Amino acid sequence: MEISVISILEIETRLSYSLSVQQTPSRPQIKPVKKLLQKPNNSRSKKTRKKPDSQSSTPDLTRVDDYAQHLKNTRCFFPTSVRYLVADGYYYRSKFWEAVRELNLDFIGKLRADANLRYLYTGEQNKLGAPRK
Repeated sequence: MEISVISILEIETRLSYSLSVQQTPSRPQIKPVKKLLQKPNNSRSKKTRKKPDSQSSTPDLTRVDDYAQHLKNTRCFFPTSVRYLVADGYYYRSKFWEAVRELNLDFIGKLRADANLRYLYTGEQNKLGAPRK
């Protein structure tokens, strides 16, 4: 069981106030597909086999979507002076980042290890050699 907590931190007094707590929806249970042992078939005829029904491993609503919705629902309770959101690197995903930007908040946190920090070079290219990246 996991929960998502939104807290307000007051820097001057070094106090934290829990604003909202919400239980994270559980993941759907996926039954493992048993591999059937197949006997080698020496005949040349092809038999049609049905594939076992498997549930989708990704639900329609991901946890990041749920966390972003929780933030959107509680934004109206924030004091007007709140401008920054501080969160773990897990939340540096495009879905959550877009929700933060919609709420006019600035995001502070550690970047994920797989973050793509490349900016395309838009300056003048040299005539010789490989183009600049």
